Amino acid sequence: PVVFFLAGCLPFQAQLHMKMFSLFGQLCRLRDGNNVLAVRARSIFSAASPSTRSWFWRIRQLCLQYGLSHPLDWLNKRPPKQLVKSRVMAAVTEYWLHQLRVKADTLTSLQYLRTKYMGLSKCHPIFRSCGSSPWEVEKGTTQARLLSGRFRVEALTAHWVPGNREGLCTLSECWKTEDWHKGSIEHFLHSCPSLSSTRQTLHMFNLQYLESNPHLEPIVNDCLEISAVHFWLDCSTMSPVISAVQQGGQSILFGIFK
Repeated sequence: PVVFFLAGCLPFQAQLHMKMFSLFGQLCRLRDGNNVLAVRARSIFSAASPSTRSWFWRIRQLCLQYGLSHPLDWLNKRPPKQLVKSRVMAAVTEYWLHQLRVKADTLTSLQYLRTKYMGLSKCHPIFRSCGSSPWEVEKGTTQARLLSGRFRVEALTAHWVPGNREGLCTLSECWKTEDWHKGSIEHFLHSCPSLSSTRQTLHMFNLQYLESNPHLEPIVNDCLEISAVHFWLDCSTMSPVISAVQQGGQSILFGIFK
C-alpha cells in the first residue's frame, strides 16, 4: 500500500483491468455492435455452461468485481468511449482504494500513514514538493522510508540482527548507558541523546526558515503540539495543514515540506 499511495497510482493489475474494459468497449461499438466478436461474446454470456477460460467470461467476472453493469448491457447499449472511461475509472479506483486502505490499516508499521487522506491519482506531496533539487529528492526519499516503517532503525533490524533482539539503540551515546532506549522511529526523531546536536541544528534551521516565512509559523506550532513525530513524517495529513491548504493553496503545503 505504501508504494501505491506515495506514487499516487493504481496497482498494475488494476491498470490491466482498465485496458481490458477499454478494449471491450471498443468491441461493443465496432460496426454498431454488428461484428463476429460481439456475436461470440453474446453466445458466451448467454450459454448454460460457458467456458470459464474465455476472455469474455473474464470480462464478466471483472464487471461483478467492480460493480459495473453486465457485459450484455454494454453490447446492447454500446456506451460511448468517454462514458466507459469515466465509469470504469471511478469503479476501479474506488475498489482499490478500499482494498489498499484496509490492508494498510492492519499494519502497525504504518501508524503515521493516514490513508484516508490519500488517493491513487496524484503523487504524494513529499515528492511533488521536491522540484528539481537533488537534495530535496534525497530528503523526500528518506522521509518516505521513515513513513513506510522500513527505515533501518534498531526496532526493525532486531528481526534479523542476532546480537540485538531487543531492538535497543546502538548509537554511541546511548549504548549501555542510563539513557539506553529502544531504537524506534519516535526516539530517533524526538529524544535520542546521541542525535541532540543534529536535532539542535535542525531546530535552528527551522527558526530561520520561519522568520522568513512567518505565515507558516502558527501552522507548524499547531502541528508540533498535536504530534511532532507525525509532523516530521507527513504533515500533509494533519488537520491544521489541511485547513491551511484549503484556504491558501498548495504553496503552503510545499512551504512546510521545505
